[in-house]
Amino acid sequence: MFENLSVSFEESKIHGLVGKSGSGKTIFLDLLAFERKTIENEIFITDVFSHEYKRYIGYLSELPEERFIFNTVEEEMINSIYMFKKMDILEFKKRISDSLKLVGLNDEYLKYNINSLSIIDKRKIALAIMLFHNPKIIILDDPFRGLNLASKKELILFFKMLKNRYKKTIIIASNDTDSILKVCDLVYVLGNKNIVLQGSKYKVFTNFKLLKKYNIKIPNTILFSKCVLEKKNIRIGYRDEINDLIKDIYRNVKWWFMRYLITFSYDGTNYNGYQSQPDGNTIQDKIEQCLYKINGNKEIKIHATGRTDSHVHALNQRAHFDLDGDFNEFRIKRSLNGLLPSDIYIKKVEKVSDDFHARFDIKKKEYMYIINLGEYNPLERNYVYQFNSNLDVDKMKRAINDFIGTHNFKAFTKVDGEKEDYKRTIYEARIEEDKEYLRIYFVGSGFLRYMVRNMVGTLLEIGTNKKDVNSIPIILKSCDRNLAGVTAPPEGLYLKDVFY
Repeated sequence: MFENLSVSFEESKIHGLVGKSGSGKTIFLDLLAFERKTIENEIFITDVFSHEYKRYIGYLSELPEERFIFNTVEEEMINSIYMFKKMDILEFKKRISDSLKLVGLNDEYLKYNINSLSIIDKRKIALAIMLFHNPKIIILDDPFRGLNLASKKELILFFKMLKNRYKKTIIIASNDTDSILKVCDLVYVLGNKNIVLQGSKYKVFTNFKLLKKYNIKIPNTILFSKCVLEKKNIRIGYRDEINDLIKDIYRNVKWWFMRYLITFSYDGTNYNGYQSQPDGNTIQDKIEQCLYKINGNKEIKIHATGRTDSHVHALNQRAHFDLDGDFNEFRIKRSLNGLLPSDIYIKKVEKVSDDFHARFDIKKKEYMYIINLGEYNPLERNYVYQFNSNLDVDKMKRAINDFIGTHNFKAFTKVDGEKEDYKRTIYEARIEEDKEYLRIYFVGSGFLRYMVRNMVGTLLEIGTNKKDVNSIPIILKSCDRNLAGVTAPPEGLYLKDVFY
């Protein structure tokens, strides 16, 4: 299969092996991990890859979860870790627990039926089994196969952590060149029974002629930079992430524009939400129509922190946009407020750096939901949810704490097809009482569609004894929208603030 193949791997680095289907990547990894004997020619593996070091190598084959044969995670781990017979049982259980924590799972997973887990969690179990032995060298055969973008990102961050914190040497074979670019330090191209190209990832993935010859896919970010150079004659360099490329483009076209950040409030009663719609009756449409006039009848797109639904209000929404020239911030504010309807108000205009992004640079968002428990008030019907009945607020205050932390919030969002990632972090959740009013606050890294209203709806069902006070962890774990409460009305919801 291989002829005079010579390759060395630098310690505490992540190495990527790419090659077209049939190039022998899996066989090569098997040989490195001593999982396969040579067939015809003798192979010599020197230095760190000698037989005396085999016990320091951890090997994860392609789609390892397909080899699981036991019902529970605990059974699978115990029967897959051959060293347990040589260890004290308490030490063995501690090591299993440590391995799970290392991959981001807790001891509760030991009780789970392994077939009920997601693909990424099954793969984490396989990684935990491998890491139980604390290998110095980790060999992975296509670990990204079958995963969505969010799960791939999770693995990439995990592999980088193993390298940086634990000084592991990692070798990954995969044709997912986008993931290889993001995670690896050095890349090797396998072809013609040998390594035909090796070096830094940018050196390898910018050798377009050779990649084409060996049918290797160019990573999307590299291809994007190549197209920008060829079509626009703008040299923006090469990056791992598309967001970094966008910022580079802005830096290279700085002379085109000045970037502004606006802070604004609005009454969402008469609009079809924030985001632009064909009928033009949205907050975004109204602001863009005014900017069009200010900018000499040239179209301008604004980029907000996110959208709000119809009848939802904002106290401090933020958005950025670019103008052809350097304008005074106060004049922009005065001009916009002079053109906008009275239910939208620009509170502040400020210049920001040309790589600032109102959405992608967010650290935290805060939402507020207001409920009237007292007598119906028709003057507040568009701004406060008229619940007009008693609630067990103490139970709600106990239950709301279960939202705090990083969770999968699939059960609390509208599911229109499968999203890449339902995980969000809630930093703060609290309920404040003010006479007959309740104000519910959530501060988080981001929020899914209807997520706040569904959390409020669930709290209301707890407050009316329709759901148990301890039901929120169960609902979160289920990922089942049907188990959460009904969606609370939009009228009581406010985007309170955005933090950068």
